[in-house]
Amino acid sequence: MPLLLPPLGVVIPRSIPIYFCCITKFFEYFGLFFLILPAKPIYLSMINPFNALLSLWFNVGFIFVVAGLQRLMYVFEKDLETLYVEANIFSLVSHIFWALWGLIQAKMSAIEFDYLGYFFLRYHEYKRHKEKYFLLAQSYLSGCKNE
Repeated sequence: MPLLLPPLGVVIPRSIPIYFCCITKFFEYFGLFFLILPAKPIYLSMINPFNALLSLWFNVGFIFVVAGLQRLMYVFEKDLETLYVEANIFSLVSHIFWALWGLIQAKMSAIEFDYLGYFFLRYHEYKRHKEKYFLLAQSYLSGCKNE
């Protein structure tokens, strides 16, 4: 069921805030060490709820909610692939959101912190991954149309 945002009149799926929350949690776990984010095979094994590594990275319930995985006996490879693509796209949203937050805090906050440096860090991560993740989403969506 879609969620209507009254001020803008924009309809978005209810899962969007959940994906944003998932990615933000992932980045909080890694801190600012974006360079150590895992490669796709490791990432897929981390988000598979039946993998032993899962308890080290996420809690099972959170992933079930985010992925919309209702089946407790088996997780389809396609579901994991979908989660992987959507999580990468929402990582871009997270980078932009926190970059803007850093920019606003640099102007408004009295706390001594390098908010401007944080802005540039997150914005550069956005720029670094944008093309790759958009191409990933485009190839995934074109593959879905062919099925």
